[in-house]
Amino acid sequence: MRRARSALLTLVRLAVTSVALAVALLLGLNLFLNTGLLWLINRQPERLQMTWEHAWTWDARNLVVDGFTLRVQGPLDQWWLTVDHADLTVGLRALLERRFQADDVHAGGVVMRYRGRADAPTLPGKPPTPYVDGRTAPIPGLENPPLSRPEDLYPPPVAPWLVALDGVEVDDIREMWLGDYRFVGTAEASGELIVMPGASLDLSDISVEVLEGEIDVEGIPVISDFTLELLGALEGMDPVTDAGTGILRRLDATLRLGGQVDDLRYVDIFLRDAPWVGIEGGTGRLDALLDVQNGLLGPDSYARAVVTDLSARVGTYAAIGDGRIDITLDRLARLAVVLDTFSVHQGAGPPLVRGRGFRLDATTRALRLDEPPSGFTAVATLPRSEVPNLRSFDRYLPADIGLRITGGHALVAGQARVEEDGNQVSGMLTIEVPEARLAYAGIPIAGRAHVTGRVVSGLLDEGRYDVRGSSFAVDHVSIGGKNPNWSARLDVRRGRVATEDDTFLTTRSDFSCSDSSPFLRIAVGDRKVAPWIDELVLLRNLKGEVRASFGESRLAIDHLQIHTPKAELHLHMTQNGTRTDALLFARLGIFGAATRLAGDDYNVQLVNAKRWFYARLAEDGTPEPMTAQNGEVTSANDLVADDRKGLRLIGKELRKLYAKKDPAEKAANQAKREAAAAERAASLAAAQKERAARKEAAQK
Repeated sequence: MRRARSALLTLVRLAVTSVALAVALLLGLNLFLNTGLLWLINRQPERLQMTWEHAWTWDARNLVVDGFTLRVQGPLDQWWLTVDHADLTVGLRALLERRFQADDVHAGGVVMRYRGRADAPTLPGKPPTPYVDGRTAPIPGLENPPLSRPEDLYPPPVAPWLVALDGVEVDDIREMWLGDYRFVGTAEASGELIVMPGASLDLSDISVEVLEGEIDVEGIPVISDFTLELLGALEGMDPVTDAGTGILRRLDATLRLGGQVDDLRYVDIFLRDAPWVGIEGGTGRLDALLDVQNGLLGPDSYARAVVTDLSARVGTYAAIGDGRIDITLDRLARLAVVLDTFSVHQGAGPPLVRGRGFRLDATTRALRLDEPPSGFTAVATLPRSEVPNLRSFDRYLPADIGLRITGGHALVAGQARVEEDGNQVSGMLTIEVPEARLAYAGIPIAGRAHVTGRVVSGLLDEGRYDVRGSSFAVDHVSIGGKNPNWSARLDVRRGRVATEDDTFLTTRSDFSCSDSSPFLRIAVGDRKVAPWIDELVLLRNLKGEVRASFGESRLAIDHLQIHTPKAELHLHMTQNGTRTDALLFARLGIFGAATRLAGDDYNVQLVNAKRWFYARLAEDGTPEPMTAQNGEVTSANDLVADDRKGLRLIGKELRKLYAKKDPAEKAANQAKREAAAAERAASLAAAQKERAARKEAAQK
């Protein structure tokens, strides 16, 4: 009995001792988890730091962690992960081998932030990833670039830390901040994760569902009421070769997303690397399905949005209005932007054009999430639209030359084609002007116009365009209220626009007009000219050639030449600020006249007018003579009419031109002439009668 009692006591002592030892070991293990293990892990905090508020295990394998934080900094990037609560099965021994390996991870309250290091090395020929402080994810305790580089503080690790998580289920993802992109909301995810910081990243069997949230880019909200369903994998990502958007080339996934878009410029991957064509603004509903294989969008992908206040931009002009966007893929990736109602602007100020049905269509041979479009082409179509006030275009005229647009309206239509990754442009624009009002040097000008502008080719980044083939026609033009039926046409044989140069437009054009009445008036401005001079240089139904150039404050007619068998006209004029210099020669039949305006000095030359004209050209260093379409060359050796003979005829010609037109005065003059004629006839009859009487007397 005693033996049995002694054996039982021994067993009880052993059990109590075992329990006490197990409790002591468990307490010691959990004490080690919350103190010693953290010390062992965090001996290089600039490289890796792992903390938790509380950790507990019952069997040295199944672990409960509250307030978990992981911070990793490699030579290329910086990571930060926080988890409010997690249950997982972890290999504690693996931690001593620089491995964080866990299974059956159930977590909630997750926040993850990632950013590339601003001083990270890049591949040869690859630009560094831009970093703007305040736009990318902040990571507590780390600067970017780091104040103390872990590569300088510590020797190279024997082996990088490996993070391997299997069977991950996350119930509450609150924030995901990757570079400039930040998600805030509520999401659920599952999958498997293997991370070798600075070496590789693998995500497999990914399932993500965003229940609600918003996405910010560079601190600006771009999508709200955001939902997402994703199934896919991201495997084999190299942080060097796949840095930035390059990570997306490793993505295989199907994404279905929707949300309220606040600014489409941040979600439009189609035009992001075509700087002269783009989509900005826009508020509306976005729905999309992306079928991604190795970063390439498949044929089932699409994106659609119905938006308000969308801006479709081509060059420096933007069409703003309400409409829709469609992105579809077959053999080509296609983008269509349609604005049901729109207005066209350049910068601030009133609209230049307004209408309905503006379109921007773009295509590319392939559409990858990680690369700019390949074989990019965009076509902007402006339907027949209204220019509500031509005065809006006054700012495009050279300043301080005295030419202003004072009013009128127009109708405009056109199309622009942009190629070569959004830089090379061509197109055409037609403008019908039923009414235009201008003023030059205080002289009112009114009339109608039709303009066909052609851009054969151009480079948007250089601001240079070939505009040959353009034309400009006017009719029913009055200058100073006179000659209301004047008409003219200009066809551009050569034309160049250089928006960055002092002289932004140069042309060489064929020219025709109904008569020459405006040229003298343009040449002399608001100065008074004797009426007989105005009539003297009047030529009708003229054809010729003109060279002209425009600058910020300069207008120059380098040479206007009109040459016919019976008449010719030459005009050189420069309007530089408020100063006008002009030289004009006109010939009608055998009579020629020249006039020169130099600032405030003005004179007329009637003797040897053409020789005097060419002498003044030589003094001014005027460009070489022009060859007319009929093969004639203007030069000082041209046949010159006999000016003396012309002067002998001038009195007679002027009397014909300026006979009195008043009917009463004309009748009185006619009565005087008739009375004088009757008096002469009566006197002649009396004289004849007297001679006859004397003759008869002599015969007797």
